[in-house]
Amino acid sequence: MKADDQVGIFIGNNWRFWVNSAGQGLFHGALIQTSDRRLKRDFKTLDNSLTKISNAKGYNDYLKILRRTSRCKPG
Repeated sequence: MKADDQVGIFIGNNWRFWVNSAGQGLFHGALIQTSDRRLKRDFKTLDNSLTKISNAKGYNDYLKILRRTSRCKPG
């Protein structure tokens, strides 16, 4: 435990990642996400993809939580 309301990963004399009881997390270091073509197969093009993306609608909403302070977020 990093603190009474936090859990995390301690590596090399440093806290590298932790999450608190509110669900907020903090990460120190590099995050690498890859998409390796060698691990995939059956590639297919998407039909009418630009039209489908152009028809997408954006919304804002408020998260219903127990506290009265809720910020508007895009979703």
